[in-house]
Amino acid sequence: MPFRQLTVSALPALSLFNDEVECIVVPSLGGKITNLRRRKGREWLWRHPDRELSWAPEDGSFPDVGGWDECFPTIAPSPMPGAAPGEPLLPDHGELRNLPWHHDILETPAGTLLTARAVGVLLPYEFQRDIIVPPSGAEIRLEYRLFHRGEAPFPWIWAAHPIIAAPAGMTLTLPTVHEVRVDHAVERPDLPADTTVPWPLDGESHSWTVPATQGWSAKLFGDIGASGTVVLTDPRRGEQLQIGVDPSAVPQVGLWIDATGPLTRIGIEPCIGAPDRLDRAVAEWGSAARSAPGEVRKWGVTLRLPDPD
Repeated sequence: MPFRQLTVSALPALSLFNDEVECIVVPSLGGKITNLRRRKGREWLWRHPDRELSWAPEDGSFPDVGGWDECFPTIAPSPMPGAAPGEPLLPDHGELRNLPWHHDILETPAGTLLTARAVGVLLPYEFQRDIIVPPSGAEIRLEYRLFHRGEAPFPWIWAAHPIIAAPAGMTLTLPTVHEVRVDHAVERPDLPADTTVPWPLDGESHSWTVPATQGWSAKLFGDIGASGTVVLTDPRRGEQLQIGVDPSAVPQVGLWIDATGPLTRIGIEPCIGAPDRLDRAVAEWGSAARSAPGEVRKWGVTLRLPDPD
């Protein structure tokens, strides 16, 4: 059976794999994906070297430990649009990370399936994510389903939130993104908030190369375009992580570039709605999704890790 039980930071975890690829999930931490790799290749997901995985604090802050989280119904802390003054904020990176999830692992004709469901507390919804690892090949599929369980519409944004370790020289290619809008930036006066700038930064092609220059960060959003594709290439062996979506279902991609430390980290965030705060997505950018009572919304993300040889 192509899965095994193990522990990550002393927490129960599940490894889903075939002969080529593997992903590891910690079900008790909002279904956090801690590892994503070719079985004989590099690890793509960054993990904090000094912090153990744990539940997020009850004050709504988000401990930056790395891996892949699901952000819903907001990314940054935000008041719920239309909420009365004094009501609590939607927490940083959303509420899914601290909800109890129900997990099942199944063998299906499509491959090994880890299905997980969580029921919202701050809003009336059921969120489901299925991870499918086929019997063979270098592809992993994530399928999402959002069901509105309440009696009144509500707005939301969703983003996958994988954090990638990005050494200098790594390239980030967005084949059909030509410009990005700035949510916020630090130590980049050329990237004022809420302005639109050409993509790639500091370049003339569709690819941006991670520079050696440190000391800045930025959060950017772009329309992912017809290709629905993001490609990261590690120059050391030519390994790639290819992320694909249907742009009619997942129209945006967020880029969090953190070059403030000794190693640049990049958040590659296929998303529905932008920017990070739900209230701004509704009132300022006009890009938030909206669900009606009884509505079911589905979308997916495909990960490919081709053999560099």
